[in-house]
Amino acid sequence: MPPTTAGTEPPSTGDDPDFRIPAPLPEPPRPFVAVGQHGPSSVDAEDFSRKLGNWGNASRYIGEQWEALAPGLLWRRLPWRVPLGGGHAMTVRAIVAVDADPGAGPVLQRAGISAPDLLLIGEVPSGRIALRAADCKVSLDTADREQTAPARLQAMFTRTAVEHPSVGAALLRQLEVLPDDGRRLAVPAIAAALAGDWRDLLLTEGLFVAPESGFNRWFVERLDERRRTGVPLGRLPSSGPRRSQQDLRGPVDAAQLARLQLPTHLEAIDVADFLASLPGWDEAGLVAQLDGAELAAVDLSVAERCWRVGAGLRGAVLALRRPLFHRPLPFDGPRDGALLDTRAVLDQLRRRRQPRDSAELVAAVAQFVAGRRPLWDREAAALRAPLSFPAWSARLGEAIRALIAERSETPGTSGAAAVPGAAGWAEVTLAEAGTGERRSGKAVERVSPSARVTYRDLTRRHTQRVTSIARSLEGDGLDEAAILAALEARAEELRAAAIEDAGVLAAAMAQAR
Repeated sequence: MPPTTAGTEPPSTGDDPDFRIPAPLPEPPRPFVAVGQHGPSSVDAEDFSRKLGNWGNASRYIGEQWEALAPGLLWRRLPWRVPLGGGHAMTVRAIVAVDADPGAGPVLQRAGISAPDLLLIGEVPSGRIALRAADCKVSLDTADREQTAPARLQAMFTRTAVEHPSVGAALLRQLEVLPDDGRRLAVPAIAAALAGDWRDLLLTEGLFVAPESGFNRWFVERLDERRRTGVPLGRLPSSGPRRSQQDLRGPVDAAQLARLQLPTHLEAIDVADFLASLPGWDEAGLVAQLDGAELAAVDLSVAERCWRVGAGLRGAVLALRRPLFHRPLPFDGPRDGALLDTRAVLDQLRRRRQPRDSAELVAAVAQFVAGRRPLWDREAAALRAPLSFPAWSARLGEAIRALIAERSETPGTSGAAAVPGAAGWAEVTLAEAGTGERRSGKAVERVSPSARVTYRDLTRRHTQRVTSIARSLEGDGLDEAAILAALEARAEELRAAAIEDAGVLAAAMAQAR
């Protein structure tokens, strides 16, 4: 399965600021598992499919798909009676998207403010307006109650109102198109939350909305059984949150009892409606066929695993066919009118190797991945910035100290006071810079984000320089091994160029401060 330039973009100089070259594929999980031959509650099959799916960004694709589909499925239920526990319930009359709102989600993400996917707004029998955070989870075992905790929701509204009023405005715009019944409750609820007035709002425990699948049902039943009887929880997929041994086995104390209570709602969805539009679906058919399964007839969990493995195999084929120092081949769309038919490539490999099940097909592809890994590792080493962030921060500190000294000799200036913020920068040490912190006395402050932004510019310049040289050598007819050898021979030259870039950027940044 050698690399090819068919269907790739023409060579460029790498001047595109969004240009990137992917990291080497991670090692495949072992042992290989024929996922279509295992039942919905198989942790081995679940773990394997999630890890192999990383070859094709499967978790991101399916997570975004569920976040897009779940709100529409829930809207059909309105008015929707949702249990709150203890025999209480709320009637949901409006659903407001937060993370998916183009005017709210990106702003909150950039600011590092934790926000739920959805807000459920309704009322309880007493007449109070209830507000509930909801997160859309494909797999409930990855859920953490803190993600939807009332305190975290309050913190989101508090920071939003003070630091990002545009987010509040975006949420209020959503309410304008709600039906009258929903708008009647939602408008005062969001307005009160933004004003920090929680007196008339009932903030309830959050809710996790997941597809109704055998694995999700099994996980909820395990939590319930451990909560009732204290039976060990047992092994779970490694992609979930860290769990202590006490959480998995041993007596259930009060703190653990709270962690075992996971408010959930399982929403039914057809396999094809959920997965068929995702890249990797054709490959999932091959995985299921090899394992003797039928995607339309198996439990959603099994179909999802077949899809994750299919997406991973698709990602591996695209990675193997990518020439070194080129962009990744498109995963879900054509380039220059041509898209590599990954299913055809896998069908060809199947005819040649005659695998008995999907596990043997994965093993065959893994052999090609292992064969190409040394070249990927050398490519990554050539692209790695010669100057680390701590070294860059130290150089920046030197530039600011030099500027302080220069200005202190100028009449009318007095050392660090002439460079606003320079005194703090001058204290950055090599060890502290690596943690993104600086220390002044006993206080610990974050290093200015602009230092990291400028460091990204420094690494981008190095990537462009290396890529430009590699493309030039490729144009001269050198093969990949020769290109790598030529770049490795010029390592000191490339390091010197990066250090020169660092000096220029540090001086400019010092002057700007």
